[in-house]
Amino acid sequence: MGESPTAMRAHRDMTTVAIALIPVGIAINYLGKSLAQAVGLPLFLDTIGTMIVAVLVGPWTAAATGLTTNIVYGLTIRPTAIPFGLVNAATGITVGYLARWGWFSSWWRIVVVGVAAAVVNTVLSAPIIVLVFGGFTGSGSDAVTAFFALTGHNILKAVLSTQAIISPTDKILSALIAAVVVRNLPVRLRSRFGSG
Repeated sequence: MGESPTAMRAHRDMTTVAIALIPVGIAINYLGKSLAQAVGLPLFLDTIGTMIVAVLVGPWTAAATGLTTNIVYGLTIRPTAIPFGLVNAATGITVGYLARWGWFSSWWRIVVVGVAAAVVNTVLSAPIIVLVFGGFTGSGSDAVTAFFALTGHNILKAVLSTQAIISPTDKILSALIAAVVVRNLPVRLRSRFGSG
């Protein structure tokens, strides 16, 4: 029996050149996350590398980048990051397909990509934050969640309200940074990854 269309696309994304890009994406994600944590930003900045890989190579290599980022970050700095690996992977898939469909062709479309990634992140991360961590993960966004909780929201509404504010800002900014990085790469390098 042959491979499914999704399996065939995933296999096509995972070329040797693409796989070599995964550690670069992880390093960029790690740097962004570490910077946000160090200065106490209520942002994550942990998907910039995932988005760069998504644009250059495709959704499945980006998913591997996102998942591995959270595992590495969780094992080295903040264990609470590990459950969010699936969220980072979903960001890679979302952004990768939108990039393939031409949504990185203009700045307003890139903003839409950021909003789409934010919706995916909110839908997937809110249950993890509430069910696994009781609403607080030790990140910069906890102060915003605490504010909403103190104003009478139950913990799920407090987390969703926080995500509705922080996630779009974080993902739009990340998508714009990723687009700037990709657009400033030499055309020969971009075409090597199939995104010339």
